[in-house]
Amino acid sequence: MRSYLVIGTGGIGLYLGSLLQRRGNVAVHFLARSDYNHMLNDGIKINSCDGDFVLHANDIKVYNKIDDIPPCDVVLLAVKGNNIINILPSLLTIMNDKSVIITVQNGIGIEEMLTSVVAPYQIVSSVCAIKSTRIAPGHICHEFGNRVDLGYYDNGDKFLIDSILSDLQEASIDANLPKDIFYIKWIKLSFTISTFALSVISNTSTQELLSNHLDQLLIIGAEVGKIAEIFGYHIDVQKLFEDSINKLQYLPPVYPSIVFDYRNNIPMELDTTFGNILSIARTYDVSVPNIQGAYDTLKILERKRLARTLSTSLVTAI
Repeated sequence: MRSYLVIGTGGIGLYLGSLLQRRGNVAVHFLARSDYNHMLNDGIKINSCDGDFVLHANDIKVYNKIDDIPPCDVVLLAVKGNNIINILPSLLTIMNDKSVIITVQNGIGIEEMLTSVVAPYQIVSSVCAIKSTRIAPGHICHEFGNRVDLGYYDNGDKFLIDSILSDLQEASIDANLPKDIFYIKWIKLSFTISTFALSVISNTSTQELLSNHLDQLLIIGAEVGKIAEIFGYHIDVQKLFEDSINKLQYLPPVYPSIVFDYRNNIPMELDTTFGNILSIARTYDVSVPNIQGAYDTLKILERKRLARTLSTSLVTAI
């Protein structure tokens, strides 16, 4: 039986891990931090547009120390991009030379971070089209989307990735192996960079942005496209946003995950989304003033958020 370790019990990790556990044909281990005691005693609750379900505490294997977990065949790395640096030293204890690690973070550059401790052929990139949010410890709300695209960062074991694909599909996940996972990542990044920035700055849903601020979205998306062209990827930004309008128009207001983080005093994923792409732009001397401006504005908001949090903590302490 293949073994999976889910690192991170947020919206994506808990959703995918719970579907795999419910199917029951693989062994699933969860590494939890703040959710550990709740999951250990009360299990996992999933509210989903595809049907609610509960995993009872005695049906799951949950840990709060990575050293207690046996090496696993597949590691699903579902922490925020800005937390990966803290995970890197422990990866070797939970992986062997045949294990693979799947990244599910927004942005680019995650795989390069992992190569400092994991062989490139052991890294699987993914793009998730899933709207799932942690609303309480061990409890998520899955609103829509069920697609996961996978692909090796470097040439890896085809049999293993085909087996992972089958595991996900048997767990009712719309898993796919596109021809080029990095083309899919650049397409999503074009949409993500545009909507993340404007949603936080204007406190606006994605649908409202698409209806009232499409020109601004297109400008930022086109700047991402300029960088993608360096690597041979052409993105039809106009079609990307037109397709998004058609997909989202009948759904309730959708806010990117970064808005949820900002509202709830959770550090935003700015470096893996904006910072890495700006670094590439500087390396190749590509002008992206709107991405830079959005990043700078979000950094200011993040500093203000942190200052408020520290001020509140000091007042509480007094």
